[in-house]
Amino acid sequence: MSEENKVGKFTLVNPDKITRVLEGAQNEHGEFFGGIRESDGSFDKTALLVGYDKIGGLIKKDDDKVRTGSFYDFGKRKAREIPKVEFEFRINGEVVYVPEEAEKPNAIKAVQMVEKEHMKKRLAN
Repeated sequence: MSEENKVGKFTLVNPDKITRVLEGAQNEHGEFFGGIRESDGSFDKTALLVGYDKIGGLIKKDDDKVRTGSFYDFGKRKAREIPKVEFEFRINGEVVYVPEEAEKPNAIKAVQMVEKEHMKKRLAN
């Protein structure tokens, strides 16, 4: 996994979206504009996380999906001064959001255990 895929404790899953944030978009002449990468190749990791969240890139912490908008405030159309990290889970067809600092409800823990067991069985076959 490259340095660009990890930002602190978070993993950015989609390499194409990482590239779009770093390099920007192409104009009709094939020139890139709007990226966050500096001419020396460096970039601000916080800006990468915010830009990636802004374009809807999948962010994970361990195996948990981070809710879109945790780092970019779509209502105010700017980066959050303090990230509001929430995890998104789907339980019985319902989407449940759990703040990062809260303990996962037992229903989520149970579903995750069952999913891990199913994955082990699939890999064994």
